Amino acid sequence: MGLSMQPGATGKVLIAGAGPTGLMAACELARRDIDCTVIDKAAQPSDKSRALGVHARTLEMLDDLGIAEAMIQDGLVVRRMKVFADRKPLAEVNFDDLESPFPFTLALPQDKTEKHLTKCLASSGRQILRQHELVDVKTSADKVDVKIKTADGKEISQTYDWLIACDGAHSTVRHALQLPFEGGTYEEQFVLADVRLELPPELTKDSQWQPFSIHMTKAGLLAFFQIGGDRYRVIAVLPPDTVLSKGTEPTLLEVQAMVDERAPKGIRLHDPVWLASFRINYRQLRDYRHGRVLFAGDAAHVHSPAGGQGMNTGMQDAVNLAWKLALVIKEGAGDSLLNSYAIERHAVAAAVLKGTDFLTRVNIMRNPLGRELRNRLAPILIGQEVIQAKITRNVSELAVAYRSSPIVFEHKRSLLAVAAKPANAPDQPGWADWFEFGHGPSPGERAPDAHAVDARTDKPIRLFQAMRGIKHSLLLLAGEHESEKVLAQIAPLAHAVEQMFGRLVQVVIVAAEGSGLAAAGTNTECDFTPPEILRKLEASVLYDPDLSVHHKYGAGSACAYLIRPDGYVGYRGQPPELIDIERYFKLLLGGEVD
Repeated sequence: MGLSMQPGATGKVLIAGAGPTGLMAACELARRDIDCTVIDKAAQPSDKSRALGVHARTLEMLDDLGIAEAMIQDGLVVRRMKVFADRKPLAEVNFDDLESPFPFTLALPQDKTEKHLTKCLASSGRQILRQHELVDVKTSADKVDVKIKTADGKEISQTYDWLIACDGAHSTVRHALQLPFEGGTYEEQFVLADVRLELPPELTKDSQWQPFSIHMTKAGLLAFFQIGGDRYRVIAVLPPDTVLSKGTEPTLLEVQAMVDERAPKGIRLHDPVWLASFRINYRQLRDYRHGRVLFAGDAAHVHSPAGGQGMNTGMQDAVNLAWKLALVIKEGAGDSLLNSYAIERHAVAAAVLKGTDFLTRVNIMRNPLGRELRNRLAPILIGQEVIQAKITRNVSELAVAYRSSPIVFEHKRSLLAVAAKPANAPDQPGWADWFEFGHGPSPGERAPDAHAVDARTDKPIRLFQAMRGIKHSLLLLAGEHESEKVLAQIAPLAHAVEQMFGRLVQVVIVAAEGSGLAAAGTNTECDFTPPEILRKLEASVLYDPDLSVHHKYGAGSACAYLIRPDGYVGYRGQPPELIDIERYFKLLLGGEVD
């Protein structure tokens, strides 16, 4: 099966909105050398802390972008959160066991997250056009016409090939195209205060206190989130008989009264930086794509802040979209590929809406019988290891997957064919290998990290490091009991993939111990001896002495995983077959995605 790999035409992209979602999209497009322009109506970046939590999955993506470590140095690592009911400990959520290079949530105010992304964007030579407000949008089959009001009040008309709407919950783009934002609003009114906290000395040693905590009481919900040092975010539900008019800020005394009533005694608030009241909406677009206009972040979905999912979901929207749009613009992929963005990310946000709605209603519950049932069941359920793991994987967004995506698939031999395997065919999967492969990450699931050794430097390396960059990564695993025959097949396959798809793929060969590579060098049928593997191939070659990679990927025998640029499995096969890899890229570049 042949496949043309001719680059496509360039395309101009306008990104409306310079929040975390828009900036993430711009950074991802910029490092793929896509012509993109970012506009924002604000004269200056916001100085409000807004979203506070950057979760593990988002940090993995930011690490691939090269800015995660700087952000961690600028923030506060959060490894656990505690829940209290009527001043008694109810449950604790612990992130220490997350299988990620970042087993925590990073507390970092949104304005700082935006500064790091802005610096990343500037390093590519691109700047944000501020005081540029999008006022009108018209889209056709092959272009997007926009009107933009500049700082001097003039309106200019421009044409772009694509528009990414990251312009927030009140999206001008969404309104201009008259797209319904379906959902509703919670009846409860919330207040927010970014303040300094003074804690009584005895409280810091008490089991009733945790810097990241939720306090559920008869009077209503109260939550503390440490921003840094003695600076905290306080969120509370107003009592049912109290209503603040729209735009009215609560006073510090009103927030202090709620803290006195609902939290451990002796906590004092002072030096407020931000006081606000708000109601929570839960809404979502039916389709994230409208011709050449694509929606991401709050412009596409808004929901309860429970679990801190909003900003993270938006930034992950941006990563999912950017690599696909780049393939359309630079590699001539059919723009139907962008339908998979809408399909994949709409399902994720729908699940987030459902999950955050459940958490919100449980936390603000006022019915006495319901609260009693919640307080009795929560410690039992959250104390279960399986449920604790599920909670932390969902909150950290490591559980996000695209199993039903139209652009992911797998190919493996049938169980009947495995059963009929000749005894003298060690390079073919056996029963045990077939079942073990079933425990590896399925198509559409996040590719896990693992420890290995770089064959070129003989130094430890994480798998994520070997797969870093803007390309797909083809993992060719030799199997736990590799043989020279298997490796003699893998090396030419790697060479063929590099020749056919080198612009799109980086190959990573993973050998169990390296002994098989040495044996392959003595086999006269093998054209690639170990030195030649390292010399002739651009592929990374990793040794897996403790089988960390093989176990994570269910690689009892030789197999292949094609990892997408956003870190999810696009294709997997056992044994590796070039025809399946060709099929994947035909689907991506030329196939229809419904």
